[in-house]
Amino acid sequence: MMPRLMTTTLAALLCGQPVGAQDLEGVCEGAQELSVGQWAEYEVDGFGGTKLKARYAIVGDESTEGDSRYWLEMTLPTGGMLMQLQISGYPFPPDGVHKVLMKVGDSPAMEYPKEMAAQMGSEGQNLSEPIVKACSESELVGWETVSVPAGEFRALRVKVTIGGGEKEIWLSSEVPFGMVKMAEMPDDKGLVLVAHGMDAKSSITETPVKLGDPNRR
Repeated sequence: MMPRLMTTTLAALLCGQPVGAQDLEGVCEGAQELSVGQWAEYEVDGFGGTKLKARYAIVGDESTEGDSRYWLEMTLPTGGMLMQLQISGYPFPPDGVHKVLMKVGDSPAMEYPKEMAAQMGSEGQNLSEPIVKACSESELVGWETVSVPAGEFRALRVKVTIGGGEKEIWLSSEVPFGMVKMAEMPDDKGLVLVAHGMDAKSSITETPVKLGDPNRR
């Protein structure tokens, strides 16, 4: 009988993929699946020792020009600001943002012109970009059980380089958007999942005012 290790290695060679590549592909496919209502909240560390919260949610969908699009709402850890991006899929490049809505505090929500969408969309890449890197340019470490405030997860750990620095990311298809934890090495600072669910609704209830609208008061 052929030893188990040799059988596994042979199977990987026959498939044309190294051991573990199928696992990463499966987790990344899970991260790309979007459902209206899904949300994930993270605690972000590394801002002068201050821990802040950031929330990501899919709060709507629509069909435009034959393309299915989703509204990704991001509550950012700066001054009570939230942003909604209309995207075709996840993760997304800056030019994959079709519309942008922004609301700060009690001020009216603003709709920005289409030509500004890509520029502003790049500001929302702090969750999407790591997923792109993790799924396409990462070094696979392996499966681990990781504990975060949201609970305990079996997650796939990978190493990536973002902005010239090394980060480690823990991925799981059990959570919306796929990311359980991201840490900048060697300080172990980054973000951790604190909660998630499937009941998100839009935080913008008024009709947004279009930037440059002459009827705006």
